Amino acid sequence: MYTEENEKRGFPLRDFLLKLILIIVFVLLLVWLVPWPKAGNNSNNNDFASLKAQIFNSNLQTMKEAAISYFTTERLPVNVGDKKTLTLQEMLDMKLLVPFVDKDGKSCDVINSYVTLEKAENEYIMKVNLKCSTEEDYIIVHLGCYSYCDGAICEKKTEPTVKPTGNKPRPTNTNRPQPTNNPTLKPTNSPSPTPTINPSPTNSPSPTNSPSPSPDVNKEYQYKKYNNTVYSAWTDWKTYTYKDSDNIKFGSTATKEVVDLGQKYVQTGTKAAEYQYYAISRIEEEVVDKVNYRVCTNWKYIVTRSNTTSGGSSSSIKRVVSDWHDTGKTYAGYNVPNDTETTRWVYVGIDYKVCGNTCTNHPYIIWKQQTRTLQTVSTGTSSLPTQGSTITDVTAQCTNYETRSLDVVLQRTRTKTYKEKIADAKPIYGYVKFYKVRARQIVQAGYTQYTWSSYNDTKLLSNGYQYTGKTRNK
Repeated sequence: MYTEENEKRGFPLRDFLLKLILIIVFVLLLVWLVPWPKAGNNSNNNDFASLKAQIFNSNLQTMKEAAISYFTTERLPVNVGDKKTLTLQEMLDMKLLVPFVDKDGKSCDVINSYVTLEKAENEYIMKVNLKCSTEEDYIIVHLGCYSYCDGAICEKKTEPTVKPTGNKPRPTNTNRPQPTNNPTLKPTNSPSPTPTINPSPTNSPSPTNSPSPSPDVNKEYQYKKYNNTVYSAWTDWKTYTYKDSDNIKFGSTATKEVVDLGQKYVQTGTKAAEYQYYAISRIEEEVVDKVNYRVCTNWKYIVTRSNTTSGGSSSSIKRVVSDWHDTGKTYAGYNVPNDTETTRWVYVGIDYKVCGNTCTNHPYIIWKQQTRTLQTVSTGTSSLPTQGSTITDVTAQCTNYETRSLDVVLQRTRTKTYKEKIADAKPIYGYVKFYKVRARQIVQAGYTQYTWSSYNDTKLLSNGYQYTGKTRNK
């Protein structure tokens, strides 16, 4: 009984130890089999650097291809040494390529990134320089007019190396005897080399790039130097608009550049403001005559005249007891109420509420009412006296009298036109084509300068002179 209990107690401990050993063995196998990265492993850094280099080189190639397509025959430099420059900004303006970014997603320098094309003796040398952030580099491309070109010029192809297809025979005897001593051959006399240049200068051709001739102290050698064309500074760019019918010729020459800027959505004009006009008729007082009248200086008088049913006229002189004052009443409608001697309607403004959304009906006109008090002091059925006569039948209690000139007022119907703005002025937009032009002048045309001197004149060679291949006797 004691033994069975001890055995039962021992099973859990044994199982635990077995599990622990298995776990340790598994961990050791895992550490041994799995390849853990070593310290200093920079494979990821190398891959990233390679990706950055690919992006930079791709942008360089893009600029190169765009520049080759741009330099057509009329845009090529004319004389040897002439050089034309095309910045990245100009290439973007002319839509030769779309904007690109560097490895960090930033735009490249559009001014310090450029392409230059220089005319050499037998080809064109293109330099493509690209600057992005802190990184800057360039490539040199040789261009020319070759039989395999699709356009005016194309990139010069490198001649492939022809490899033999047959198997190279092996020597059967490799045990060739080797000399124990290498003899040194010394000539007894070192004869001077005989020049092979034709002494006659008239029949000596002028190669474009002659090799250095053999020296001869009894001869003079002809040198040449090409002086590039000297131009004035470019004028500032001037921008113009154009239509297709203007037949503008775009491109570049040595003295003029015309660049198509494409279409832009700009303001082309202004739509005038819109107005609506309303004609309103009303009765107004009009001065038709003047008379002299003896009046009391303590009062103000008016003279009115109206037609009678019998065909005559009725005139009256009235004293103004109180002047015009607002009654607080207003009127809104299509037609203005008629004025009287004691009541008048003053224009206030326009009410558009009655118009609706389309304003097909006339708006209401708003008027305010004013009144005054008059007292008739003289009446008659005959017309008033003529200019300069005097009426004396005034009855008024007054301490001071004087003769005054009074206006004779007649009521007449007048039509007045009112102007109301219904729409403000608006700008008009549209697509317009633009191009820009700049020019320069030739100050000094290019020319080739010739001179004679002794062989290997270092002063001339350092100043850019070259041998022409011609010689003459001293």
